[in-house]
Amino acid sequence: MRSNTKRTDSSISRHSLTEKKFFLLTVSCILLLIILVYANSLQNDFTNWDDRSLVVEDPAIRSLSFGNLIDLFTPRPGKTYQPVRVLSYAIDYHFWKLNPVGYHLGNTILHGLSAIFLYLLLTGVLKQICGEHHVESNRLISFIAVLLFTVHPVNVEAVAWIASRKYGLLAFFYFLSFLLFVKTSAKEEYRLRYYVLSIITYTLALLSSPFSVTLPALLYLYDYCRYPDPNFLSVLKERFLYYVPYCVLSITQFIILMNVLSVGRGASVKSHYMGNPVYTLLTMLRAFYDYGRNLLLPLWLNNWYLDRISTSFLEYKIIISISVILLLVAVLVLQVRAGKKLTLFCFGWFFITLLPVSNIIPISTKIADRYLYLPAVGLFLWFSFILLGLTSAWFPKRLKTIVTFTVVVVLVSSFSYLSIQRNKVWANTITLWTDSLTKQPNNRTAHLNLGQALAELGRIEEATDHFRQALQLSPNYAEAHNNMGNALVQQGRLDLAVSHFYEALRILPNFAEAHNNLAVALARQGRFEQATKHYSEAARLNPESAEVVNNLAVALANLGRIDEAISHYYKAVALEPDYAEPHNNLGNALANQGKLAEAIVHYSRALEIKPGYAKAHNNLGVALARQGKLDEAIAHFSEALRLKPEFLQARNNLALALQEAGKLDEISKPRPKP
Repeated sequence: MRSNTKRTDSSISRHSLTEKKFFLLTVSCILLLIILVYANSLQNDFTNWDDRSLVVEDPAIRSLSFGNLIDLFTPRPGKTYQPVRVLSYAIDYHFWKLNPVGYHLGNTILHGLSAIFLYLLLTGVLKQICGEHHVESNRLISFIAVLLFTVHPVNVEAVAWIASRKYGLLAFFYFLSFLLFVKTSAKEEYRLRYYVLSIITYTLALLSSPFSVTLPALLYLYDYCRYPDPNFLSVLKERFLYYVPYCVLSITQFIILMNVLSVGRGASVKSHYMGNPVYTLLTMLRAFYDYGRNLLLPLWLNNWYLDRISTSFLEYKIIISISVILLLVAVLVLQVRAGKKLTLFCFGWFFITLLPVSNIIPISTKIADRYLYLPAVGLFLWFSFILLGLTSAWFPKRLKTIVTFTVVVVLVSSFSYLSIQRNKVWANTITLWTDSLTKQPNNRTAHLNLGQALAELGRIEEATDHFRQALQLSPNYAEAHNNMGNALVQQGRLDLAVSHFYEALRILPNFAEAHNNLAVALARQGRFEQATKHYSEAARLNPESAEVVNNLAVALANLGRIDEAISHYYKAVALEPDYAEPHNNLGNALANQGKLAEAIVHYSRALEIKPGYAKAHNNLGVALARQGKLDEAIAHFSEALRLKPEFLQARNNLALALQEAGKLDEISKPRPKP
């Protein structure tokens, strides 16, 4: 079997310089557009939409030690397995700590590099499918498709959202692996080094995002489309061994994911609505319509779409989707019979890469803009091909160039403007969820997250209003009951807060956060036995949370179970070494046992982590005073008062220390203010 590619030495020499110049133009345009479109996203903050759990509060990214790297690449039940993504955050943390600029910059760079690799990939694919005698149109089609990929607003979510890092990594390694595969088979001279590099980069793609499992099918589609023989079995037979490593890696990753994601609260693998896969199919047909609309006219983009299940074929969106799919199938059959396979490759790319999020195996989210990051490439390529085809058929050569240029400039300019505006939506948590509610006022998830952000800003009344609306929309919304309870705790309405926490646990008995928050409220009421019970349950459900373990230790200490408390403080410190509170609390417990030297070590460590920690300064001062180091103690009591002038305990301790040191005249001196 031979490729339909026609390649001659003369064609190489004639076009090589031009291709280099065109490539430099492509790279320059991509970099310029990236700067223009995504510069304003660099100033965006972290949001409360997964950014915290994946970055801000994740101890796994705090170290690049060998032991931590081994831990990153070890699958854990109940946790998604994307170690390369976590590693990329760890690298960011090493250089940027928790400055969001670095994380946004990383996402933006990945998007730009992915676009460059995509251009190289598409030009290589088109050479094989369409032939090198179309070299100029091939690279122009590829260029237009890449421009759309670079600036389309539907891709903003995958770039401007810090938690979507896996999509940038996915595209980067996915495109590179595919490109190396194409180079492997160029001129039918199979080059081992490219093949090995393709396998390595595919492995990295799989470890970045599970959506990479589609690459083997796409590789086969590419081979099928580049051969003139329409018999797909003959292609499979001749190229079978080349697909085997990719398939083995995909199946291995799939097995790992099914094992780790099918357990625990919040497991990503769900069940079909009412156990009926037909409802899922209908829902995805509706989503197919929405995807098409968002690509053609991206004015209704949302970070969270209402999770509504379709149960009837009679919805207009479903009818339109089915009609379009049937028409598309008919067109593809006719084109394949005529030996024209580029359209098949374009739509095959779209549907194959959309498969992981098509809910054949139900997942937690039915539709999302980021799910189009890879699939839309196929449609961008098809549009570029059709655009050049129509202008060539309808206009003379000179006018064709003008019309094509005008259409591309208008589209790129329009999409760039919309993307810049969309970046502003991702500026912070408030802007993100306010935009979501503007487009879908009955969005319970948006009410929940906006309420949470408002509560953190101290705007409790506004927050409780959003939690109340979320509960009106969904009375059995456990997360809303939990957040409402937190807001009520801040208002001092502990009895009502406790009732909401209990309701959250009635709905979700294994809700670790609700157990922890209920325990906090009970502890404030002085009900330490009950609080300890719920802290223990929270620690059992979430054993890797340093905060939960620390809270349990505090409750045990309040019950006089000091040895148990110390054991849990040590565990909290081990889980998160840069967490100041357990160091301070451990110091208190050790000091109560008379182990002043050890206590001072932990107080000092707490202050290294959190220099403005007034309680730790006061506690360290007490321990130093008990050792007779009065001058050092006085300095820490004074610092505690500087940080917190109303700190009565520190003021009394300072007075006692000054009196014992014989410096009574200094007691009446005003303390420095912060």
